[in-house]
Amino acid sequence: MDPKLLQLFQNTPSGPVRIDELADILALSTKQLTRSLRKWEQDGWLTYVSGRGRGVLSQLHWQKHVEQTYVEFVLEEMDTEPLEVSSKYLSYNWSPPYKQQLMKALQATFGDQQQTRDKVIVPRRNPFLATHPIIAADAKSAMLVANVYNRLVSLSAAGVFTPELAHSWDLLHDRLRLFIRKDITFHDGSCLTADDVVYCLQKLLHHPYCQQVWQPIQAVTSPAPLVVDLLYRDQCSYSLHLLSMVTASIYKETAHSLHGTGAFMLQQNDEQKTSLLAFKDHFRERPLLDAVEFIKVPSDFPRIYQSTVQPVDTTAVPHQVDYSFGFGILILSNAVPEALRHYIHRLVVDHRHSLESINLTPNEHGCLHHPVIPPPASVSLPQTMKPLSIVVQRYTEHIVQWLTALLDQHNIPYELHYLSFDETVYRKQEQCYDVLIHGEVFEMNEQFAFFYFLRNGLSPFSTMLEDEKWRTILLRYPSTPFEEWPMLNQEMEASLIHASHLIPLYYDRKQTQLSSDLMNIQPTQFGYIDLSSLWIRPTIEA
Repeated sequence: MDPKLLQLFQNTPSGPVRIDELADILALSTKQLTRSLRKWEQDGWLTYVSGRGRGVLSQLHWQKHVEQTYVEFVLEEMDTEPLEVSSKYLSYNWSPPYKQQLMKALQATFGDQQQTRDKVIVPRRNPFLATHPIIAADAKSAMLVANVYNRLVSLSAAGVFTPELAHSWDLLHDRLRLFIRKDITFHDGSCLTADDVVYCLQKLLHHPYCQQVWQPIQAVTSPAPLVVDLLYRDQCSYSLHLLSMVTASIYKETAHSLHGTGAFMLQQNDEQKTSLLAFKDHFRERPLLDAVEFIKVPSDFPRIYQSTVQPVDTTAVPHQVDYSFGFGILILSNAVPEALRHYIHRLVVDHRHSLESINLTPNEHGCLHHPVIPPPASVSLPQTMKPLSIVVQRYTEHIVQWLTALLDQHNIPYELHYLSFDETVYRKQEQCYDVLIHGEVFEMNEQFAFFYFLRNGLSPFSTMLEDEKWRTILLRYPSTPFEEWPMLNQEMEASLIHASHLIPLYYDRKQTQLSSDLMNIQPTQFGYIDLSSLWIRPTIEA
């Protein structure tokens, strides 16, 4: 199947054609197009006669209905091939009726694979950006990591620690001492040792994404078998909190792969499919599912977790989970003059309510739901301004349109710079932006997550916070008891808002549907579903 042939068929009826116009439609050179036309003619799709002489048009006549033929082929593929093979064709630019037909067929196929294994299939619109815990910086990658690896401890939203790989710990004045469980196995069958834990945590001390947050930890050692010490430089009020982060997951690294200890093993991860298999030797309860597959689908495909134990029941009402998915903020860099920052801040606050028109809930309370911080007093717009450099990502495009409409009304010049999501998340190029709309999803405990958001090496604030006025606040965190962090966080956030570097914009929510036979739906990191707790209710004949 050739998407260029499909595109040509959809845009060109039989009859006279101009070769240069067809080349523009297909984004090909005339030489490339002529070569393709000859091949398609040989394959029986069309006939093509080149125009000869000035003013004589070429002639193209279709011999087959390309789109209908392609659809029939894809439907056959859905019946005979694995989902990851047939689902890739949904990325083609189908006409609406055919796309709807294929979407329904694919959704039915999700539950039409009769197997003895309990498997759930999840639509995946984009590949996972990372599977290594240290670089899992986006929420989807972190969700995957949380199912494949374990941490030493976990932390609830209420601030309660639960043992994971460590069964106990001692908080001493100069160190945190951890006691590791016995007989925990990695997915490759080898046993977890204290040396494995030391290796993973030492990498965090020196990794550019993590070293600022881990700065209060001087060293990680193992004074005895299955005992690990985190030695402090001076004080560290948040050493246990560090170990609860997804980035602090424990793994075994070999020449070609990583092995975790989590409830699921990563079997496959490529452009079309990501497969997880239950780890039967998990040190806790074995997952009740046998497998989970994330299959690539188009962006408009329904977000539904579908079991494959029984055919899809189109009459059953699916479970629907509506959950908070973080917040969005406007970040204005140091390069934007203070007067202009304050002017834009006031402008956003005065019009923030209109975000409802693009289905977003206005956020007046900042990252941590603090009392409303009043905007700066009205200021005059500077007389001369260089264009603002505004970063645009696919998920922020509609919000950027809302913002630029405000800037246009006030004659504030700007330039748009389009970056992919991973370019922005991983700061793949030096980003000298003036304006960034940033979406953030906190891990379970928002007080620690806010500090981590500001301090990690991928934070959009990482360079800005080197300024002395914010460094003095940040340096107080290691010596401040964690129960006093809410006030410290509020002070930090308020200072950024007062300086018009951080402007709250919106709250985000997501909806996920699960087929009606999926049970025990529990939220986990970043609002996603806990895959290890799901089970499929069987259909029992009366």
